[in-house]
Amino acid sequence: MTGKKRTLLLLAVFLFSIAGFVGATEAADAWKPTKTITLICAFNAGSVGDTFSRPFAEIMSKYAGVKVVVENMGGGSGSIGTNYMLSQPADGHIFSYHSNTGALNTAAGNAPFGVDDVLPFANIGSDYHVITVKTDSPFKTFKEFVEYAHANPGKLNVGGAQIMGNNHLFTLLMFRDFNIDAAYVPYDDGAASVLGLLGGNVDCLMSTASTVRAQINSGNFRALAYTMPEKVAEMGDVPTFKSLGSKGLANYISFKGMFISPKSSDAVKAWYDDIGYKVCHDPKWIEFLKLQGQENTYMGLAQFTKYYKQYVAEAAEIFKTIPKSK
Repeated sequence: MTGKKRTLLLLAVFLFSIAGFVGATEAADAWKPTKTITLICAFNAGSVGDTFSRPFAEIMSKYAGVKVVVENMGGGSGSIGTNYMLSQPADGHIFSYHSNTGALNTAAGNAPFGVDDVLPFANIGSDYHVITVKTDSPFKTFKEFVEYAHANPGKLNVGGAQIMGNNHLFTLLMFRDFNIDAAYVPYDDGAASVLGLLGGNVDCLMSTASTVRAQINSGNFRALAYTMPEKVAEMGDVPTFKSLGSKGLANYISFKGMFISPKSSDAVKAWYDDIGYKVCHDPKWIEFLKLQGQENTYMGLAQFTKYYKQYVAEAAEIFKTIPKSK
């Protein structure tokens, strides 16, 4: 290749890359909302979802240039609100809040929509999961817990809230990754599961950190391990499951997210990806997460979509191992 041809080729590559960069930047500016945007909170007023949706909408209004209003539409573990959002025109003026409850319902085959029927555009925060025991438990470390489980298969009772929910999947992943044979004892909710451990009805509790934080801080419970990929200050010397060699629990989080219709135009998708980043990096939102005891695990559209699909796929495979009720 002659020097002149090489120069022309490099110039073409440079211009092409510049065009791509400009195109990507302009994509977020190619669409703007022209009226009020509705955020469908797939849970009732006063719920955790409502608590997160309202400040998100308030901060988003600052960046969107139009007002963002919250409409609560609970029922069906979030399916009713999500279905409503998907039934509306994908013109960018409606989106929805959901938690990983939606992903778990999809994995269990209980949702009226599939994993490709929603498009996650922002992970707005998460709670991590932790295994705890009472402070008078003979298990001082997770290693001791696992060694006992291996020496006494089927004898341990492991508590958690609900069946095919966050804590059940947390438990099944731990059983798989550490080859544990134990019984899962489901409770109606987190509060009931805490009482179960306090009352000595189970040997340990699988829950979100927010469920047991007060009990840990008061000295009633001891944490043995938790699911964040990096150390969390409040956990002190407690090991992460990642450091213990768990693949399934290395980044297992109870996430909260925002979703749009996958039928949205590329310009609308780019706008929401951009607006999600701005809201989740706003100082007011970061402070809100701290006050709620939640972790800032922000993921944008591409990363969150990949995580969401992998989460549903793994949950679906794990749920297949649950014996069918007769």
